[in-house]
Amino acid sequence: MSRNKLPIREVARITGIPRNTLLAWERRYGVVTPERAANGYRMYDESEVELLRQVQNLVQQGHRISNAVRLAQEAQPEKQTAREGLTEVEGISHEVLGHLLRFDRAKANQTFFRLGWLPLATVIDDVLAPILRQVGDMWERGEATVAQEHFTSAFVRDQLLGMLYKLGPGTEQSSKVVCAGYPGEQHEMGLLMIALHLRLLGFATVYLGADVPPGDLASVANVVDPVFVCQSVFQPISRQELREHVAVFRGVLEDPIPFVAGGRGVTPDHADTELDIHVLSDFEELATWIRSAQIPLVKAPA
Repeated sequence: MSRNKLPIREVARITGIPRNTLLAWERRYGVVTPERAANGYRMYDESEVELLRQVQNLVQQGHRISNAVRLAQEAQPEKQTAREGLTEVEGISHEVLGHLLRFDRAKANQTFFRLGWLPLATVIDDVLAPILRQVGDMWERGEATVAQEHFTSAFVRDQLLGMLYKLGPGTEQSSKVVCAGYPGEQHEMGLLMIALHLRLLGFATVYLGADVPPGDLASVANVVDPVFVCQSVFQPISRQELREHVAVFRGVLEDPIPFVAGGRGVTPDHADTELDIHVLSDFEELATWIRSAQIPLVKAPA
């Protein structure tokens, strides 16, 4: 394997495959499994980039994506062998989901704890998030009941909250980020995952949970003095709705700070320079923005 590794933005540029498509192919079809750098970012080797090119070519020739992935992987037996090396983690993940679908929390816990050797970022992105997606997909197809979906979601939420608790609030010197859900919404899994990734990056995360009004969000920011606030939006809203929401937030806020929005309810078109609104699709985009905006991990001396 080549020692030259590329981040996802470079892979997207080289292959012409949009970044979100790369992530979708990875999560849904297992087309590649890039290694993770110490900071949790995906790093692709040359053979993975070539495999992605082959998949793209097959799709352009008219193959369905699932068939294109199979054909491309079969043409690279050495990569298939590497994929087989992941069966332990994937098998354990499927086993956890099976226990949860049978409402057996004790066995799900015992099985999940066998993944304790994995980095937390990997557990979040490659174990818990897929479990959540799988049970959601099963519910949409009528293969899982509402009770099974709720029971599984509760397990995932408890694991994420447990990680956040174990990581602690950060040090006195750590820059703070306030994380909250959009008013009227109860979805918070994505928000919890972002809060955890921010904590792993070195920020002190102030997690408020779901359904936080803009005035309350600003009041908290006035107390804790964060470097930015992050709010998840699950249900689709218009750009004007987001602008009005942030305008209320800024009307209560004492010191100007960036407002970051993410989630399936917003798109890059919702961004607004005047109100300092940044819309980011996932943590890798957020981390890139943090670097480019030079957001400090440590508070400047008073």
